[in-house]
Amino acid sequence: STDNAEAYRAFYVTIGQANMAIQNINTYAGDGVSESIKNHAIAEARFMRALAYTHLVSNYGPVPVIENNLEHLSNPALRRNTVESIWEFITRDYEFAAENLLEEPVATGRLTRWSAEGMLARTWLTRAGVGSTGSRNQEYLDKARDYAERVITLSGKSLLQNYADLFLYPYDNNNESLFELQWVFTTDYTYANTMVSQITYSNDIANGDGWGGDIGASWWMLTLYDGLIIDEGATPGFTADERLKATFMLPGFEYPEISQTVREDDGKESLQDLVFPAPADDADQSFASIKKYVVGKAIDVNNQASQQRYPNNTYMLRLAEMYLIYAEAVLGNSAPTTD
Repeated sequence: STDNAEAYRAFYVTIGQANMAIQNINTYAGDGVSESIKNHAIAEARFMRALAYTHLVSNYGPVPVIENNLEHLSNPALRRNTVESIWEFITRDYEFAAENLLEEPVATGRLTRWSAEGMLARTWLTRAGVGSTGSRNQEYLDKARDYAERVITLSGKSLLQNYADLFLYPYDNNNESLFELQWVFTTDYTYANTMVSQITYSNDIANGDGWGGDIGASWWMLTLYDGLIIDEGATPGFTADERLKATFMLPGFEYPEISQTVREDDGKESLQDLVFPAPADDADQSFASIKKYVVGKAIDVNNQASQQRYPNNTYMLRLAEMYLIYAEAVLGNSAPTTD
């Protein structure tokens, strides 16, 4: 499909930008630039290159690995690398990043050593099963466990006490986050988060957009939440799992952080705190609409939003994943553990 082809090309755009940054730093950085600063900048580029290749190999399997785009200007013929060699390349990039990034960000939202070590934990866990037809590679599982434990114990990061706070304004670059896509509110379409427009269920809680009314959780997804009550007459969507309300909206759920336009019979409009509506009596279907990342009207985020221009970052790696990786790596090929 066209969208699939655009996604494929987009990852190679990231790779090309990273390669050019690396080449320009090595070529043009003068004597006044220290080796540690050069390596720090190259580490950021190699991190992003590894991330792009991670998505490519995960979605498309064998793809060409390109380290120098200029070499292919006059010879565009490329051969695909094996899946195993691509994962080795990804690992080397993340290892360089871990060795050369600082433990604290040089500016808010910039990559750190813990961003890279967290991605190494994820990478080794994935590699443990690459090409496996039986047991996963124990050496790689151990590496995943060790990197996850390092991030958990040494990074200074901590889980937010309330899961819902991950998606409440202000939300970006909090102490649970290890790596985010950084968006800003701007008139420039390319720097703002446009995804929010596509997942918000109605313009009643949006800014001239809100086109996600047909997107929602499947029944199977909802049943995965702990303690979901489905008996007739029960509070709609009641569950002991507090993540549900912060992730999907069910009829009757209230969200005081989001303003909702309501209309009287004469057409007069006013605002209230969001109460997710129940379907009409004659509706043949209804949706558990997406709440995660939906932030509401401009007035709900200090006027930092407009149509297709939202400021909230996209989480790419959180400390929560380190706990999950640690647990899966320790369990490895076994069902129980004494850990």
